[in-house]
Amino acid sequence: MPPAKPTRFEKVTWSLVTQLLPGMFLAYVIVSWCEVMPPWYVNLVAMLGATGVVVCHAFEFDRTAIGIACVAAPVAINLCLWPVVHVRSAVEADKVHSDYLGHRRENFTARNIAIVNGSFTLAMRFKADLYCVSDGRVQWINGFAAGRSWGRIPHYLWTDLHMTMALVKSPSKEGSITELGCWGYSSAHSASAEIATTVNPLHSRLAGGFLLSGQSRILYVEGDVPFQLRPDMTVESFAESNKGHFYVVCVKLRG
Repeated sequence: MPPAKPTRFEKVTWSLVTQLLPGMFLAYVIVSWCEVMPPWYVNLVAMLGATGVVVCHAFEFDRTAIGIACVAAPVAINLCLWPVVHVRSAVEADKVHSDYLGHRRENFTARNIAIVNGSFTLAMRFKADLYCVSDGRVQWINGFAAGRSWGRIPHYLWTDLHMTMALVKSPSKEGSITELGCWGYSSAHSASAEIATTVNPLHSRLAGGFLLSGQSRILYVEGDVPFQLRPDMTVESFAESNKGHFYVVCVKLRG
């Protein structure tokens, strides 16, 4: 009696065991040895793409289907390689640090406003600026661009950074100076106008979530009156739409 013809499920299972798993093991050995382990979302899409190619082969699809799968897999991986970070609101459990980028004074009080998490390449920079908006008038206060340092060895392709953003307040001769600070970077630069401003933070909102490379938006607003904030707003359009006194934080991810 001739042997029974294998079912599609058996073909897929056999192909996954004999082709995908050994290939993935070899790939992970190579990337681990080279210290270029990508973040989890790249691993996930790479595995899905490779699984699709193996399934096409196991189902004995024509060459066109296999070719499409082989092209779709690296395209999906490249999309996931596009820089992305996630920003969430700071909570009480988040540590208030003793030093923040963008603030050079010894006596200060700090309020954490946001936590930035992401896998950074050496070329990525997280840029943030603080503005004071008073009855339609926009005034830049300070800003920074933070990321990874080229001077740290070894140079991993991706490195996770967990940065804390805070509003830092300190006394001055003209009054109190509030600036935007950052902690958790390995390379950064900052600038400040060093001007005294006052905003009573009765209302606040953080527009958290994912931030893609090249994307810019208003991340955080606090002020003395209720305000309107839309995803497409710039600091100028926010000033036109809201009357009152506000601190506005604008961010941009450069990959």
